[in-house]
Amino acid sequence: MKKMIAFLLLGALLFSLLTGCMGSDTSDITSENMVENTSENTVENTPDITASSDTSETTDGDKNEYTEGIMYLKVMDMDQNVVNMSDLISENKVTMLNFWGTFCGPCLQEMPYLGELERKYKDSGFEILGLTVDILDYEGNVLSDVLNDALQIKKDTGITYPVFIASPEIINYENVYAYPTTVFVNSNGKALTNPIIGMQTEEQWEEYILYVLELAEKE
Repeated sequence: MKKMIAFLLLGALLFSLLTGCMGSDTSDITSENMVENTSENTVENTPDITASSDTSETTDGDKNEYTEGIMYLKVMDMDQNVVNMSDLISENKVTMLNFWGTFCGPCLQEMPYLGELERKYKDSGFEILGLTVDILDYEGNVLSDVLNDALQIKKDTGITYPVFIASPEIINYENVYAYPTTVFVNSNGKALTNPIIGMQTEEQWEEYILYVLELAEKE
């Protein structure tokens, strides 16, 4: 398993232009990615599957359905216990939802410094939830070999933030089609950014984290 992880990390380093699995591009931190909600301007966070950073106006009803609906979804922990997303999100000022796969080199490459950033900003109310997308098969059964791979990856990358088994419902809800995909939400489940497709550098992620913590503080 360690040889597999080393191979994936080496491949990710050699192909530095590859920032995500399934052909996605790294997104710079721009106004298109950042979503600030005020009473005068409500921004749609739902990603278009071909242009994930596009924003458009929507009604308050549509906005509430998208941003708060995630609180009613469920995932499984690595012991296969069902967990409510509301229990994982509500205690944090900002939660970073990071969808990743055991097959995805860029996902594995950024995990060590994501772990460092989570530890650095945890006392500020920040948490990362790793959501593994390939542990369940198409019928919802746990693939034990992939589960074991995910547990080994968690150990080898040194991350201490919690990792969960993503349900088909949450993957579909967030329109996840490339990996890694990341969304920041506040304690009510409201999205603070558009979905961010692809691996980012440690510096880019830290800039995102500082932005969303400040944004959540204002709300």
